[in-house]
Amino acid sequence: MKKLIAAGLFLVSVVFSPGVFAQDEKETFVPAPLSELDYELAVDLNSKYIWRGQNLVDGFIVQPSATVGYKWVSVNWWANYDADRNDDDSPAREWTENDFTADVTFDLGFINETLEKVSLSGGYIYYHFPNIDDSDTQEFYGGIALDVLLQPYFTAYHDFKEGDGTYLEWGVGHSFEFEAFSINLGASMGYNDKQWGYEGSFTNTLLTLSITVPVGKYFTIEPHISESIAMDSQYTDEFYAGCSFKVNF
Repeated sequence: MKKLIAAGLFLVSVVFSPGVFAQDEKETFVPAPLSELDYELAVDLNSKYIWRGQNLVDGFIVQPSATVGYKWVSVNWWANYDADRNDDDSPAREWTENDFTADVTFDLGFINETLEKVSLSGGYIYYHFPNIDDSDTQEFYGGIALDVLLQPYFTAYHDFKEGDGTYLEWGVGHSFEFEAFSINLGASMGYNDKQWGYEGSFTNTLLTLSITVPVGKYFTIEPHISESIAMDSQYTDEFYAGCSFKVNF
């Protein structure tokens, strides 16, 4: 399962939002021009799948995603392909997850110019697990982020179906810009309030390092490494690495 980001990333959804339409002077709705839409296609290659401190796949994975956004609204599809899966209960190599996200993110500059650096977000995530019966689940989430030093953020997720619990995450990050690339540092921490049957506790501290390398106008390559440090005996320390390939247009 994934943030969001991604956060979340968030990759396109069965959720349809009227926010992707623009109004004309007669108060009727017309599709937003394609030139005003933002698109992102991405593929992440990782040595493990770590989600909220949990090791969901202890092996090589492929995670494609697609996002369409218009102004402050976006929809996203994200998936996980287990390239190493090979046990008695499951065939080798299979799709294990598809997530669909609808997100709204906007800053508060319309209230006062001094609030332009404050952003609010909210959305809905549908988690589909094609190989596990009656396991699909859903979350609502909301968050706040500040466009200041270290870019602090806080997000709360509430699973109201199979996961049946709340997850809190907060973190910081900073990018060092150079002429041909940027170096990105991030740190986050989570608290699981009984989601997916876990006892309420802090989950992990996640430290990340990535390098973003633009290739041409639309393409970027971003190798990264991460260290997940367990903060409770329900979780384990995990190191993993990978590379993201993104196209934005």
